[in-house]
Amino acid sequence: MAITDEFVYVPALDARANDVSAKLAALVEEGILKRSALGGRILDIGSGYGGSYKALSRYSPDVIGIEPKKELVEQLIRHGIIDKNKIFATDALQFLKGQPDTSYDFICALHLFNNGYGLDVERVHEQAFRTLRKGGQILYTAEMDTSSGPNFSRRLEELAGKNTATLIRDFRVGPDNVVYVQTKV
Repeated sequence: MAITDEFVYVPALDARANDVSAKLAALVEEGILKRSALGGRILDIGSGYGGSYKALSRYSPDVIGIEPKKELVEQLIRHGIIDKNKIFATDALQFLKGQPDTSYDFICALHLFNNGYGLDVERVHEQAFRTLRKGGQILYTAEMDTSSGPNFSRRLEELAGKNTATLIRDFRVGPDNVVYVQTKV
C-alpha cells in the first residue's frame, strides 16, 4: 500500500485497536498480564498504522510508540492518530539502547517479528528487559510460522526457554497465535 495524504488505513484503525484490546483483555482475564503494568508507562515497539498504540492508550495515558518507517510516523502525526511527542521514527534496538534502565512498566511488540523488520529478537529483548521496571511485563506476539524463511515463533520459543516466561502457542484472539510474556521480578 502506498502511503498517501488520504492514509487509507484510518477506517480500519478502530477494528485493529479493538482486536488488540480483546487480546490484552483476554490475557489480563487469564492472569497472564497484570493490569497494573498496563496502567503504567508503556512502550509500543512497531506502532505501524496506530492500532496497537490506540489500544494501549485505553489502558494508560503514558504510551510511547516507535516505528522504523518514517513515512508511517509522519502519517500518524498528520492525521492526529498519535501526538508528535509520543511517536518516534527509529529502529527498536537503537531506541532501547538510548533509554535509561527501568523506564517502562509494559513493553510490547505485537506481530512485529513477522513483519520483516529484520530485528535481532535476542538483542531487542535484552535491551527491552533492561529498560523494564521491577514488576513490569514484556509482551511479544507472532504468527505461528510454517514458512522456510526466518521462523519468529520458534525464536520466541527459544527466548522463552532461556528466560522465566510464559509462552502460549495457540492463543486464538486476534491474528497472532504465539504469545510470549515475561515479568521482571
